[in-house]
Amino acid sequence: MKALVIARDPEMVGILSDAFRKKRISTQQCSSEKAVEQLSSEKFAAVVLDFDQLPGCDHVLQNLPGANKRVVVIAVASDTVAKAIASRLGASFILERPLDPERLRNLVTSAYGRMLRDSQVYFRLAVELRVSLRRSDGKLLQCTTLNVSQTGMAVNTPAVFTVGEAIQLAFAIPNTDIFVSADGKVIWDDKHGKAGISFECASSSADKAFHDWLHDHFHMNLETKSASDAQQVASDNPPDVARLLWSLLCILSLSTWLCGATSAGTENAAIHLSGHVRDRQTGKAIEAARVKVLPSTDNAIWGTDGKGEFSFWLAKQEVNRVEIEAPGYRTVSLAPMTGALGDVQLIRESADGSTPSFVNGTNASPLMPISQAVAPAIMTADSGPRPSGRGSRWSPWYRIGVTRAPAGYAVSRVEFWLSGDGACGRSAECRQLGSNDEQVMWEFRLHGHKEIGAPSQTFSVAHIRVIFRPR
Repeated sequence: MKALVIARDPEMVGILSDAFRKKRISTQQCSSEKAVEQLSSEKFAAVVLDFDQLPGCDHVLQNLPGANKRVVVIAVASDTVAKAIASRLGASFILERPLDPERLRNLVTSAYGRMLRDSQVYFRLAVELRVSLRRSDGKLLQCTTLNVSQTGMAVNTPAVFTVGEAIQLAFAIPNTDIFVSADGKVIWDDKHGKAGISFECASSSADKAFHDWLHDHFHMNLETKSASDAQQVASDNPPDVARLLWSLLCILSLSTWLCGATSAGTENAAIHLSGHVRDRQTGKAIEAARVKVLPSTDNAIWGTDGKGEFSFWLAKQEVNRVEIEAPGYRTVSLAPMTGALGDVQLIRESADGSTPSFVNGTNASPLMPISQAVAPAIMTADSGPRPSGRGSRWSPWYRIGVTRAPAGYAVSRVEFWLSGDGACGRSAECRQLGSNDEQVMWEFRLHGHKEIGAPSQTFSVAHIRVIFRPR
């Protein structure tokens, strides 16, 4: 948290800075002429104005910008007129000269609780969560958050929204078995893949759990900032003093954060692997590309969806190298520094740029007469997004299939894969129930996550592709 001190009295600024520092609040100083500009560019927990020595303090309070409208205001005003003006313009606390250091410290302590509450209202946690958005036409979008607050979120989205558009959203609270469903409204869209959404949780219990989780992260941020400040103090002191300060901080309940204690939880931290697989020559998305994480003991494979996208979570310690391959393309091997792999471009192994034409299982175009058929017929289907279990639990079994081969055709080959978080043999169980000319059917179920930093519940889509050849 930060406090803005609008004053030029060095003694007063020094006493206030010391009092705020003891509450882990940093201070900035500026003149009344530049105060409005400063308040427009940053969020402050408190503003201190010296009505006694600086003109224009009333102008500052009359023009507090939006994010600082509810800021805690401390006014130093000794005469009756200045006190009346400060009080009328919303000063929370009024002090008279001569300034008593002990009284100033007590005042900051009294105001700290309110500063904390107000700062938490505006707190934005930078975090990447998987969130499902359903538009009014029923279309389901899979997005990731840029940040979340008590009543809103900013998201990366593949679609453009209209400001005011009503949507439904759902996401899992990390490291819990709680799934949040909410009604939302688009409040801004930059038309370049980012949007802001305000929302209200449908369940009071889920709302409380979400706010508790956000509250914990708010205080962790404060502790991390405190640790950073303490390290800076230690670096400015002789070695013995630095070691003493560091030991004291480790003794206080921050040891997990400050002392670098590696635990099973650290070893179990998650990484989110995501990216787009494209044809290097044409730029087109490659569906059903195979993503493998090495070293691997189970040969698990993640697949890309119709947009060439992959997105899944793993324990960070499991990831050394990622290999991406697709039929007709050269395999690409990557050693990811972060989980975001961006655009992965595959090069064709041959100059022939032809690709098979698909016949969608739900909207099939007429097949050519058998006498004219020169290529196999292909039918596809997908399950749509299906939620995993939460934490260590499995989802129910889901089924997907294609029924009855087209007249004159017989099943030649069946391909089944998952896109999204699931991988058969790793975070999903997949099995074929039947494969004949009457019906091709698979079923699958999905496991949740317990890794630190990963959502407890994720989504996957099952894809099936059946290749038929003329009899």
